Amino acid sequence: MSPPDSWQGLSAWMVAHMAVALLLGWVVGYERYFKGRAAGSQVYCLVCVTSCAVTLLAGFPSLWYWGQATDAGSADPTKVVAPILTGIGFLGAGIIVKSGLNVRGLTTAASIWGSSAIGILIGVGFVVMATGLTALFVACVALVPWFEQRLPARAAISTSLRFREGYKPSLEDIHRFVA
Repeated sequence: MSPPDSWQGLSAWMVAHMAVALLLGWVVGYERYFKGRAAGSQVYCLVCVTSCAVTLLAGFPSLWYWGQATDAGSADPTKVVAPILTGIGFLGAGIIVKSGLNVRGLTTAASIWGSSAIGILIGVGFVVMATGLTALFVACVALVPWFEQRLPARAAISTSLRFREGYKPSLEDIHRFVA
């Protein structure tokens, strides 16, 4: 499907493409969630929709900086996009913490990385697209877990405790065992 001619139509078209990216990112992420992997579907959604947004940005140079005529050599935002996303990616990597079998911070890292794309989009004048990306982020973080809780999944780890017949363990014994 080719992009429409009007600015409003193009903005809606871009947001629709980002929504499709969010949906497809969720499909991949849900499979990982179902298998009990550390990176849940929120991470996949955020990364997929952000990648789509930045790719759309690069595809419409005539619209950069509110469509103002600029010297393409000096006003090319793609020269700063990669370093920004790479740098923010390293920042996000510092947030990810593995403690035993638990991994924490993946969604926060993906959100931080993705929010840099929102800033990039605003910086080049794609305000509607940035607003759509923000709405998709909020939907991802707020609604994806709600849907997933209602769908089947597998736990990353499970434990079963068996005791001698007649033995009644104390709660402290169970906590000590699990620790």
